[in-house]
Amino acid sequence: MRKNIGTAKIIIGVGIALLLACFMWALYRGMGIIDTAKRHKEVQSINDGGSLIYTTAHLSPNTVVEQTFSLEGEKIDAVGIFAATYARTNSGQIEVCFSTDNMSKKWLINSADLEDNSYCYFKLDDELSSREGQIAKIKIVSFTQSNEQSPTVYTTKNNNDEHTRTLTINGVPVRDETLCIKLASGTYAFVPYLYWSLCIIMLAAACGLYVLAIRGENKIEIITLVSVLALSLLYSLVFPPFSVPDEKVHYATAYSYSNKMMFDYSDTDTYISMRKDDVEMLVNTNVSVNLTDVAYAADNFSFAVKDDSASRYPDGPMTYRLLSYFPQAIGITIGRLCHLGAYPTFYLARFFACAFFAVLLYIAVKIIPFNKGALAVIGVLPMTLHLAGSCSYDPYTIGMTFIMIAQFVKLIYGHGGISAKETVVTLIICLLAIPYKIVYFAVPCLALLIPRERFKKLRIATIASYILIGLAGILILQLPSRLNQLTGQGNFAAKDTYTLQMLIKNPLYTIKMYFVTLFDTSSWYYETMIGKRLGWLELDAPSLYIIFFTLLLLLAFVKKEDDEYHTFNIPAKILSGIIAVVTVAVTMLVLCIDHTSTSSMHIQGVQGRYFIPILPLVMLAVRNNTLVLKKDIDRYLVLAGGMANIFLLLRVCLGMLT
Repeated sequence: MRKNIGTAKIIIGVGIALLLACFMWALYRGMGIIDTAKRHKEVQSINDGGSLIYTTAHLSPNTVVEQTFSLEGEKIDAVGIFAATYARTNSGQIEVCFSTDNMSKKWLINSADLEDNSYCYFKLDDELSSREGQIAKIKIVSFTQSNEQSPTVYTTKNNNDEHTRTLTINGVPVRDETLCIKLASGTYAFVPYLYWSLCIIMLAAACGLYVLAIRGENKIEIITLVSVLALSLLYSLVFPPFSVPDEKVHYATAYSYSNKMMFDYSDTDTYISMRKDDVEMLVNTNVSVNLTDVAYAADNFSFAVKDDSASRYPDGPMTYRLLSYFPQAIGITIGRLCHLGAYPTFYLARFFACAFFAVLLYIAVKIIPFNKGALAVIGVLPMTLHLAGSCSYDPYTIGMTFIMIAQFVKLIYGHGGISAKETVVTLIICLLAIPYKIVYFAVPCLALLIPRERFKKLRIATIASYILIGLAGILILQLPSRLNQLTGQGNFAAKDTYTLQMLIKNPLYTIKMYFVTLFDTSSWYYETMIGKRLGWLELDAPSLYIIFFTLLLLLAFVKKEDDEYHTFNIPAKILSGIIAVVTVAVTMLVLCIDHTSTSSMHIQGVQGRYFIPILPLVMLAVRNNTLVLKKDIDRYLVLAGGMANIFLLLRVCLGMLT
């Protein structure tokens, strides 16, 4: 029977929506969005990043400062000069002239109008389409009245060897210095529109999650499916292209599989065939989360492809198999067949990854006989959603490992005998999950916990088949690429890395390296697993979010009063712990061989996100009968996690757009 939503819940929901809308408006007014929209968009900087020199270019009366430099072929509509007023009102005027071989423009401004310690921009009448290598000159003439009331233009160390870059003051050359100059084209006027577009989507998502949670007839798996899909789509929209770790190489690999779907087998280890627009997007887009990258995407966004001529991306695909990238490859293929632009095609790949992960998590929640809400809460962790909304293989790896754990828990706590169908399904799940990420090979050992009475016959053979099927897949798909690391010297970032042979021959040193690494970085592993560092680990979420999501996890795994299932017994807890320890150890071993220099005592490259797939197993192991919840609050935990993610994404938006 359909239950009506009470008036009180409706009022609470409307109140939450209004508070969230007011909060968004307050952020818009008070956090610099409006000021950002007026900022000039930098296309070339003459400041090479050297130390500022404050007094060299002091604009005393009748001072003439001239700077020549070469242009980079960008369109220019404004010229900026970094000035200082010493926080006083200066007198007189200064004349600024910008000229090239085919244009010249002068401005006369009052010294009192200059802002202290900031760039002062001078607008050109018409946009200049410069040529690469074209010589430009800026000339500043001071008509101030006294030294004490004259501004200064900053200079910096000239780290550029170009002979075209020269600075003179009153005709005297100044060696190794250059004016701090920025050339701009347009402004960030799109920022308010982008901010409010994202805010409206977030507000709609918040309202949808609230309605979904308070409707009593909605099962937790449906809540999980919709919540994870909506939130991961939000993450995919908020974060710029390639701002998820290694997303460029993941997208390129998915593109290579898209080529195969379209019967193009020309890709090699050194290049991937792509449309020219796609190559330009990959080559010219940075991997950071900042306004410059967002502006580049906004400037080059086009729903229809501009140039679909054949080109090559100068890097080969990774060796992971098709299933890891299947949803992304489908999205890319659809985008190409529909002649969509580079960015719509990229976002289609992300959207398909979001939908695929949401479906996998839905299946896992539906399979597991208890603690369904716990899997749902893990699904709405910031890092889980961040990875789910990307072109990485992580949506597949995390989702399939969750399904595998859920299937074994179902076999352990099921009733009656295990049917042939259940055995075949379990074997298929192991084969689909394990070979694609070697570090999770120990998870099928959960089969050892299946009660003897559940097997009609051949118990040992069945358990062994669960375990060996995953190992066989590893041998077939992963081991050949690892054989050279048994004795061969690895290399990462032009440095020699450890080999398996070196680690085995020096067991005490290996144990010490493990201990030192875990002692120094274990808290960082946990925080990054939750979502402390997003993007390329440059976005630092407040510790309050880590505490909040930790609390949600603990509440999600607490036993419910009406839960008919028992907690893991001591042997099950021990085995789960061993599986988790083995997974962590193998993960660190792989990164030690792949990424760690022989001169380092710390294992490099390990991130908390690698441990998300085994998090359900760890939490099930710590579940006990000491704490019992009298009411099932799983739906509200998912709602709380969703709301926290929306506030976190708002924070990311502000940092990115301001």
